[in-house]
Amino acid sequence: VGAVVLAAGVGSRSGRNKLMAPLSDGTPLFMRAIRAAIASKARPVFVITGYHDEEMAAELENLDINVIYNPAYRSGIKTSISLGLSSVPGFCDGAVLLPADMPGITAEDLNRLIDACQPETEKQVIMFEHGGVKKNPVLWSKALYPQADIVPENADIRPVFVEHSDYLTQLEEKDADKFIDVNFPSDLEKLAK
Repeated sequence: VGAVVLAAGVGSRSGRNKLMAPLSDGTPLFMRAIRAAIASKARPVFVITGYHDEEMAAELENLDINVIYNPAYRSGIKTSISLGLSSVPGFCDGAVLLPADMPGITAEDLNRLIDACQPETEKQVIMFEHGGVKKNPVLWSKALYPQADIVPENADIRPVFVEHSDYLTQLEEKDADKFIDVNFPSDLEKLAK
């Protein structure tokens, strides 16, 4: 199972380049997701960049990852998902889609998704669930790449996941902090604390 870290977006709701915002240890926010992917069982790891690509490049040097620039990043996250999944080699049974603005996700969390993947099962969507709501990251089997998406904030009503409910596996996670999703300036403030 490969991993695609989605780090191309503008992040307009946060009022600044949130992915470059420093965490308490001084590293940029987006590096937390990348480090989790590298430390997990996922191989290969792809990082899709776009907005502030040159700034990110310095942080990404000498890492065991594949960096792919998305020239259409302003057109939305679907372009990054498509670019990332089309890059995952055919020998992978699937890929985890991990938004780079989720610093609470760890290598162990990604491994839970990967361990739940059944290589002999053609169609699978595996994701976390907290309090009855579906959460990122999401593992998609390669047979479903054409339909692959991430979980939006109103995930409980998102049609794409209803459509795939026959092959949906949800892993319960009680720790809400795992799913901190940095979108607004207040989220960055909370994270700094």
